[in-house]
Amino acid sequence: MSAPLSGHELSSEQIAAVKDALVKSFNLDRFTMMVRRRLGLRIADEVGVDSGFRKVVDDFVELAIEQAWVEQLVRAARAELPGAPESSRSLCSCKSIRTSRRPRQTTTRTGFRNSCASGRRP
Repeated sequence: MSAPLSGHELSSEQIAAVKDALVKSFNLDRFTMMVRRRLGLRIADEVGVDSGFRKVVDDFVELAIEQAWVEQLVRAARAELPGAPESSRSLCSCKSIRTSRRPRQTTTRTGFRNSCASGRRP
């Protein structure tokens, strides 16, 4: 099994594509619920939420890259959008991140189970 993706393995164009796809596919409420349900994290505990949705997504993706769980974030977002309307398909078709590996189940510090291919958060 290969190591999780980090920011060093993604180009700036790929990172921008992931961020843009998330912004186009979610609003703050839906993104917050997806992250809580699929990753077991509270966005407000991880990044500031007072600066607008684009900034929240930018900061959250950067955190995911730094902590090498960006692949799990993309997988979670894709799982949340099956049969998405045309305007939300950009994430579903985003080729920026490979998602072929199966995540293993872990328990977060809050006790929630989530999918994670590494021992790191989420």
